[in-house]
Amino acid sequence: STSTATQQRQQRLQRYIENINAATNQYRAAYRVGASDATSLRQIGEHLMAVGDYEGAAQAYMRLTERNTEDRAGYERLAQAYIPLARYEQAQAAARRAIDLGNGYNPTAIVTLGDIARLRNQPEQATQQYNAALEQNPDQGSAYIGLGRLAADAGNWSVAAAHFQRGIVHESGSAEAHYWLA
Repeated sequence: STSTATQQRQQRLQRYIENINAATNQYRAAYRVGASDATSLRQIGEHLMAVGDYEGAAQAYMRLTERNTEDRAGYERLAQAYIPLARYEQAQAAARRAIDLGNGYNPTAIVTLGDIARLRNQPEQATQQYNAALEQNPDQGSAYIGLGRLAADAGNWSVAAAHFQRGIVHESGSAEAHYWLA
């Protein structure tokens, strides 16, 4: 019956939530006891980002980049962890370090700079960053999504939709682009 099916779904959802909480607690414990190898720190950071613990993720990525000052991806993720915390100066510094480590080439970090500018209500600077990322990599879906967000912020929905559609072509799993197109 419908009520039994609903109860089964609720039980599965509850088990899923319990598993996520258990994994999160394990990652936090590993971090507290001093996980220090790059793989563990990256996994801890990725998991904490996925569950919305941006402060914990930032700490894991900070530890990672302190241990390996040449870890370009570590700096990219550190920058991305700082953004939801509104720690824009630190996010910019980490993104710029990632760009420097790529000898100027790092479209992901450049998009991060665009996101920071957009969040700071600097649309011209954000547009420049997104376009710079696309010059480096025309398949950088997140740059199209950023341009779409700027167009949506300006009320230009047809341009926004076009950017979101291009973002989906290059980044089909983007929930953000799908959300804005809905």
